[in-house]
Amino acid sequence: MKKYLVITVLAISIFACREKGDPFEPVSSKKFVKLYGKSKVDVAYDLLQTSDGGYIMAGGVMDFYGAKYTGDHQFYVVKTSPYGNIEWEVSLGDSLMNDTAKAIHITPEGDYIVAGTKSINDTINGVHSNMYVVKIDQSGNIIWENDQIGSAGINETCNAFTAIADGYVLVGSTDAASTTVDSTVIVNQSGTKDQYLIRIDLDGQVVPFGTAQHGGFANDEYVDCLLRFTAGEYRVILLGSGVSNFGDEDITITTKKVSDLAGPTDFDVPTNDEHNDIPGKLYDAGDFIMMIGTDGLGGSSASKLVNYQFNGKDLITAGFDTIITSNNWTSTFGNSVVKAWDNSSYIMLSTGVQGDNSGILANIVSINGAELDPYFQNQEYGLGVNEGVKIIRTSDFGYAILGNTRFGADQKFLFIKMDEFGNIE
Repeated sequence: MKKYLVITVLAISIFACREKGDPFEPVSSKKFVKLYGKSKVDVAYDLLQTSDGGYIMAGGVMDFYGAKYTGDHQFYVVKTSPYGNIEWEVSLGDSLMNDTAKAIHITPEGDYIVAGTKSINDTINGVHSNMYVVKIDQSGNIIWENDQIGSAGINETCNAFTAIADGYVLVGSTDAASTTVDSTVIVNQSGTKDQYLIRIDLDGQVVPFGTAQHGGFANDEYVDCLLRFTAGEYRVILLGSGVSNFGDEDITITTKKVSDLAGPTDFDVPTNDEHNDIPGKLYDAGDFIMMIGTDGLGGSSASKLVNYQFNGKDLITAGFDTIITSNNWTSTFGNSVVKAWDNSSYIMLSTGVQGDNSGILANIVSINGAELDPYFQNQEYGLGVNEGVKIIRTSDFGYAILGNTRFGADQKFLFIKMDEFGNIE
């Protein structure tokens, strides 16, 4: 059965005004819509549900726009109740460049590790960006932070991280040039960036011999990662982007041993076709590793969903490699995927584009990658410019979507809480 859901501006505006405890409190926390942010163009990147049934989100906000700084982003974290009402929020950074929180991890004690990028201004190197990690307690207080991760004076970014037994592995990009012993650049050249990872301990300090750089003579970066035990030891699976033999952007899948992150990769295969492909997210589906991204199709693009399985230490395509399009949209961009509660299918989050407008799409994909069925469609909100970022399952057997929505020159975090059927009202 096919089902479409189109949200109107009025319906969302009403739900966005409701507060827990007031006369307009929702009947339950299963269905509502909220907006978050500060001013101007705020950007959301990550979403998790917390142990109390609430939610924690991360991104970048223009906290000091038009007042203290020039309008670049601050590193931003917001914690809400199960109803989506703000309990606390933290803004960090000096807005010297675009400071952004990209990824969240919840510790066994219930605290939050948040990683991203922060701008630094020192007398020797001037303004540059560093990988940045902060630990925040359940009340929003900072336990520790480290903005001195990586090379001094080099622009480096953190896009994602994964927890390991004794710390974390941060992944992103670096502008640093890597050289051989004869000073010949073999990895990176001036004006480009490389895929980059750094290992830190549980207190946020860099671990010796835990840094690796990988790439070519163009822009390369890691965008996501996860941890998997295979072939007798733990490996980090790295999703990245690079440039193919055809000169187009490719999706890369790389694995590295946790015990030897600075050593060679176990496995490194790009998509390597003649179109620009964009990586989205990795998802651990149990027996499989799933990758969602975007496949360039010449004049358009479509969401791409690939199922990978380990063959010893290598990843191989297993089950399906599916290109998914929608008749309602000129192009779709795949951003996130999650297994449905009944475990019989996946729900794939994408952004659909049609002319100057864009909408948030969630499609049901069967367990073998076929039988596409529309699940949720948000086309009419704000001025019709919307982006899907992440979808998660929630403890009440529903789903939550984090995205971005625009109103003229302004943009906010868009949070959509659905029940198990994809309804929000």
